[in-house]
Amino acid sequence: TSAFNLIPELEIDIPFSKISSTTDSVMLDEGVQTITGKIHLQTDLGSGELFSYLGYQKRDSGRSDLLPWSVGLGWHPSVGSFMAGRVFGFQSVTDDRDKAYPYNRQAVNNKVNGGSYHFYAVNPSVVSAEGLFFLKLQRQWQIQMSAGLDLGGQSYSKGFFGGLNLIFDWGERQRMYRHQQRRETHRPRGDGVAVDSGTIDFKVDTPQDNQDQKLFEPPPPPRPPRAVPVRPKTKTRIAPSDQQIQDQLDDAEMQIELKRKKK
Repeated sequence: TSAFNLIPELEIDIPFSKISSTTDSVMLDEGVQTITGKIHLQTDLGSGELFSYLGYQKRDSGRSDLLPWSVGLGWHPSVGSFMAGRVFGFQSVTDDRDKAYPYNRQAVNNKVNGGSYHFYAVNPSVVSAEGLFFLKLQRQWQIQMSAGLDLGGQSYSKGFFGGLNLIFDWGERQRMYRHQQRRETHRPRGDGVAVDSGTIDFKVDTPQDNQDQKLFEPPPPPRPPRAVPVRPKTKTRIAPSDQQIQDQLDDAEMQIELKRKKK
């Protein structure tokens, strides 16, 4: 709409290995298949953006289902860069099948994971904070950096985390943030909200850009060619031949002889 974007997302995770009470391997993930559906809400606030999502994650093996959520606010220091901060996490909305026997899970965590509750916990929940920085290096290349920490939760270990992504864009696509849609793939409407490329209004982003709106007006229609008057054609005289001259002389001489005889 003219005020916000709603973007659906569906994600399916299939692990390479399962976690069991007899495992001796260090845990690298939850070890369960999950199906996650999310709805992303993105709102343009002029120089800033509000972005968030709310979803539902279904996990197998009797694990509790989760409700992932996120709320973030960002701004654009310059064209091609984006800085943001967000608070996100998840909450268990159903009970784990081992809720009445959590000691079985704790024994496995103590044996292979140093007692950490980062994975394989009963009814986990967490609230985290994260800072984001995106920088467009060239038209196809973009670097994304993030860092954050866990603020609180239940049956979940706290920690620090960070990420570094180098992205190569193979072609035009929908970006995650409305700023990138507005400045890279589409032109804005008069209200500054990104629209589809098929409905271009030929207006600049905001009046603060100090751009001359006349530069975006359609060109004037071409002038008709100037009419050139056509001159009438003149008859060209052709010089008589020698035979024609001789015939005319003979005719004139004959007329003179006739006039003499009449006298």
